[in-house]
Amino acid sequence: MQPIGFEDYQNMAKTTAIYPSIKDLIIKQLEKEGHHEIASIVSELPPHDNDNNVYYAALGLSGEVGEFCNKLKKVMRDNDGIVSDEFRGFAADEIGDILWYVAAICSELDIDMMTCAAHNLNKLKSRQMRGKLVGSGDNR
Repeated sequence: MQPIGFEDYQNMAKTTAIYPSIKDLIIKQLEKEGHHEIASIVSELPPHDNDNNVYYAALGLSGEVGEFCNKLKKVMRDNDGIVSDEFRGFAADEIGDILWYVAAICSELDIDMMTCAAHNLNKLKSRQMRGKLVGSGDNR
């Protein structure tokens, strides 16, 4: 498999994103409550920036990180903390899922993953140069 950059990954990940928009959820709730005429009107509204569903992507990310951490906990408990090739294979799959949700969140918020990565590295380099890598707080 050929390595790809964040921009390509984010664009490709978008093509596999199948989950409800906020608009879809509102229509479903209106129909559930018997407001079919209003649901029909809402469904005809043009797309809007706020129709995205960053919540779905964020909750998915949380679930995938939880899966990874739970398996890692079992490596500590059951395998004396020794990471096996089997775990590495599982980890690669889960990290891929985690990356997909990060890409989805970035897309939902109209943020470029490469920009996030570059900003993060610049922030860490600044902290390193100022001797502030260790400690807590966002503004160090």
